[in-house]
Amino acid sequence: MADASDYLETALLNHVFRNTAMTSPAAVYVALFTADGAGETGTPGTEVVAGDGYARVEATFGAPSDDSGEMQVANSADVEFGKATADKGTVTHWCVMDAPTGGNPLTSPKAFATPWDYDTNVQPVFEAGNLTVNLG
Repeated sequence: MADASDYLETALLNHVFRNTAMTSPAAVYVALFTADGAGETGTPGTEVVAGDGYARVEATFGAPSDDSGEMQVANSADVEFGKATADKGTVTHWCVMDAPTGGNPLTSPKAFATPWDYDTNVQPVFEAGNLTVNLG
C-alpha cells in the first residue's frame, strides 16, 4: 500500500482478513516535518516544534478516485497552517496523523518536491487537491 504507514496497513489487513475491529479516527491531521525519520514503522521524522504559529491541521479528504490505476484520496479543502511567529526550520516532509498531537502516522512521510523555509510570517497553505495519498 504505497503511501500507507505500517500502522494503517496492519489495521486494515486485520480488519478485512481477520475480522478484527478497526476504529476510524474522528479526524485526521496533517503534520509537517523538518527531517524524515523511521517512516512507516515508527516516528515519521522530526516534526516542526509546536507553538509559534505551528500546530497540526485537521484535514478533510474527498472520495477515492482512480489515478492511472492507483486509488487515491486528496484533500478536499485547503489545509492552512498558522503563520509562523518564529523560524520553524526547513520543511521537507508531511504526514497524515490520527491525532492533533502524538498519535499514529496513517501515511509514510511524503517528501515535498522542494523543501521550503517555514520562517517568521510564512503561512503554509496547501490548496485542495494538492495533498494526495494512494494505495496503489
